[in-house]
Amino acid sequence: MLSYNGFRAALVVVVLLLIVGAASAQEPEMTEPLALGDQIHVLEIELAPTGPPSIEMTTDDRIVFSAEAAGTTSGAIAGTMTSRISEVNRLPPPANQTFSETFVIETELGRLEGFYAGSIFVEEGTDAAPINAHGYILNVSGAYADLFMAEVFVSGQVNFVDGRSTGAVSTMTIFPR
Repeated sequence: MLSYNGFRAALVVVVLLLIVGAASAQEPEMTEPLALGDQIHVLEIELAPTGPPSIEMTTDDRIVFSAEAAGTTSGAIAGTMTSRISEVNRLPPPANQTFSETFVIETELGRLEGFYAGSIFVEEGTDAAPINAHGYILNVSGAYADLFMAEVFVSGQVNFVDGRSTGAVSTMTIFPR
């Protein structure tokens, strides 16, 4: 059993370890940012659903849709991309619908996170629907510091088989601020 003085000494050691640990945990990593701020960046994106969508019906005749997708980016920034897509529409859904998408792009050098929102035109009986959206990059790792709060424009199409999305192919254009 520890004596009072032994307990105090142990407590002082624990507090010092916490202080030293906290100080060393706050040391910043030095990262060389890529020189990305003076040019427009164009990415080609291919995404596929990662599982079934979530669909909820509301008592006021709306449908709440969400789905997750994953795939690759190529072009100016090559890596993997994951996204979460959301829509809320009146029933029956109109041909021109709005959607939002949050995304994470991961590369060997770091990551970018952001969102875009826009429209998808779903014409009955077709197997593809065009999308157009606008958003921002909201979070970056050090290598991509020049792209923080960059504007994002996305255009492309969602492909369907029997009324279900099989994926999307799009172009993301990034405009640094």
